[in-house]
Amino acid sequence: MINSKILVSGADYLTNSPQNSSPINPYYYLGSSPVDASLAIREHAEIVKCFKECGTDIVQIDPPINEQDGVYTANWAFILEGTAFIANLPNARSGEREYARKTLAELGFNIVDVPSEFAFSGQGDMLKCGATIFCGHGYRTDIAAIDFIIRYISESNNFSQNYEFIILKTVPVYNRDISQNTSDPDEIWINPSTQKPDSYFFDIDLALSVISEELIAYCPDAFDKNSLAKIQKLPLKKIEVNRSEAIENFALNLVSTGESVIMSSTANSLKSKLESLGLKIYTPEISELKKCGGYIRCISLTLS
Repeated sequence: MINSKILVSGADYLTNSPQNSSPINPYYYLGSSPVDASLAIREHAEIVKCFKECGTDIVQIDPPINEQDGVYTANWAFILEGTAFIANLPNARSGEREYARKTLAELGFNIVDVPSEFAFSGQGDMLKCGATIFCGHGYRTDIAAIDFIIRYISESNNFSQNYEFIILKTVPVYNRDISQNTSDPDEIWINPSTQKPDSYFFDIDLALSVISEELIAYCPDAFDKNSLAKIQKLPLKKIEVNRSEAIENFALNLVSTGESVIMSSTANSLKSKLESLGLKIYTPEISELKKCGGYIRCISLTLS
């Protein structure tokens, strides 16, 4: 069973209000209505209920106080064989770091601090698939952070096997994707909040999902040419998802145990393909969590 134990917090402070939040990804710019806080809390509870029904062990903690994205625990760290590599998040989320570090230390994990000068989005940009680890970079994670983690793992005696790291990059957002009123529609969009290039696939857990140790689902249009070639060469079974289903329906931001999948209720094409393989599908209704660019995978940090 994969994703046998996960860490979740809560949606109490989730907000996309211009007065109270920083729009750190493109989804804030899609004209969504304000987050309904009470509905977000109910959505989160329903997802957690689905996790439990799948047999996943849940560690649930209070969300960090007044942190706009504190519900998205997947970004707190990447965990491998009892070691937690602590994330370095955008400024608007920097208050989550010590909370995450303290929580994981109290849970007994070996804590490794990724150097603070390297951006690192935790599990959002590192997805384990058996002995393969998919690593995203370019938006929320610097390549130097990945290099640091790879070097640490290769030089440590704490890990039971050799891992293959597949380093990937997704395609950016362009000005034309965000606004029609621009003089340079073909230029890469710079997020006004982070002052960096951005992507609808800013973390690779929006572009690729691990269904089992032998099967992944991914959006070919989400990756640049070199990354796509790497994925297609892998000796894994693969399901393709189109761009609109990946972006509009958050199809790939799911959690699978290898037998059951908790996923978007509106990603009908992927749902049908997974059901045809005999997987049991859970589809909680979600409207609020996605307004801030996160979904089911984002709210759950895999502990084991």
